[in-house]
Parts: sequence; structure tokens; C-alpha cells
Amino acid sequence: MTITPPQTYAQWMDVIDALAAGGNDDTVIAAMNQGTLVWQSGVSERFVQHLIEAINQRLSSAADRFAKAQSRARSERDVIQSLLDLRKNLATLAQAGSIPAIPEPYRSQIRGLVVQQANDIQNTLERSAATVDRTGRMAHIIRTHPVNTL
Repeated sequence: MTITPPQTYAQWMDVIDALAAGGNDDTVIAAMNQGTLVWQSGVSERFVQHLIEAINQRLSSAADRFAKAQSRARSERDVIQSLLDLRKNLATLAQAGSIPAIPEPYRSQIRGLVVQQANDIQNTLERSAATVDRTGRMAHIIRTHPVNTL
């Protein structure tokens, strides 16, 4: 599937909606990186708000998928794979917030939101592993495969 790099506000909304839906991340991020947008008052606020909503939707979806994968995990390999999948989703969202069409102050802010969320998830996982698994094996796995390496 090919996505034309967006240039108009309407095209950007379609691409951001595709990001929110997931499933085609490499193509969506490539189009976003090649897209352009005239940054003007009114449009820029709506654009940033829509992008943040899409990122939040994806964060929620990724967290849900991770929780389901963890509950079904039967081996260390399953746990590691779920951590790597979550990391990949977080990295994709960080890339989406770092696209060249967004002026630098906004880019830093949006990427910072994703990085902060990734750090919070990592810290929560480490604390949870320390209380649930007395052997320390789960904590080791989580530290060895951090989700906040974006």
C-alpha cells in the first residue's frame, strides 16, 4: 500500500487517522516524513491536537495489546516478544511526533510526551516485576529489554 505524502490539512488528517488505526506504520511514517504543511494559526493547533489524539489512541491500544500478550505469555520468549512489540509501537509514535513538517518546539513537545510515557511504562513494569516475581528473573528480562529505548 502506498500513501501519498500529505500536503493539505485534509490529507494530513487522513494520514494521521491511518496512524491512529495502526497496521501500516512504515508506510504511514514514510509519508508523514515526506509531507509538508503550511504552518498557520488555527490549522497548526488543530493539526497538533489531532496528532496527539492519534498518538494517545495508539498508546492506549499498544498498552492493551501488551497486557493481553502478557496474560497469555507462557514462556520468557513470549514475555520478551511482547516487550519488543510494545517498544516498536512506542518508537513508531516517537517518530510520528518527530516529523519535519512540525516546527521544532512542537516536535520536541510531542516526542517528549511519548518518551515520558515510555519511561513511565518502563518504571511501572520494573516496580511490578520486583513485587510479583521474587526470583528476579522477570525484573531482569524487563531491564534487559526496556520499552523506553526509542
